[in-house]
Amino acid sequence: GTVDITAVFTQTGGSTVLNGGAIAIGGGSGTATFSGGTLQGSGTFSGTVVNNGATIKPGTTAGLLTIAGILTQGAGGIIEIDIGGTTALTQYDRLVVTGVATLNGTLRAKLINSFVPVLNTDFQVMTFASKSGTFSTLDTVTSALLTYFSTTLSATSATFRSKSFPSVSIAAALSTNESTAVTGTVSISDAD
Repeated sequence: GTVDITAVFTQTGGSTVLNGGAIAIGGGSGTATFSGGTLQGSGTFSGTVVNNGATIKPGTTAGLLTIAGILTQGAGGIIEIDIGGTTALTQYDRLVVTGVATLNGTLRAKLINSFVPVLNTDFQVMTFASKSGTFSTLDTVTSALLTYFSTTLSATSATFRSKSFPSVSIAAALSTNESTAVTGTVSISDAD
């Protein structure tokens, strides 16, 4: 079912969690302002969402969160995407905005379930009818060894692509004899 909340909703801390249901602000035409805490879960949130300082986390591990309306992501807002496999909605998150997404703040990737992505795998993590702005911070370095996500923003989506940092090898010859010079080589190669 759908829970309808008055036309104005403000959250400064705590969590708003959807568990497969729907929340409508003012019948879907109101505004919810998140200045702290989290908006998370799977389901539909209808209305305008203003994220000034909260974390939006689709799913509780991996899932789909739909904002049926407009998203305005402020400088202090975070969108955190869990990635635990290559199947959207069951192994990695997706945030769908049916209206305009005004982007700012942080887009963060978080690996779950000990997942290590294969290089150059794409994950479409957001869709929107249209967008303005861009994220000021991309927090996409993962805990998997030498792995990060590049981010592509199109007019209607945000996609992560798994990448690998360039490998670095350092070889050096050292001696305790003070008259021996220290020599070494550094080589850097791009694994992609």
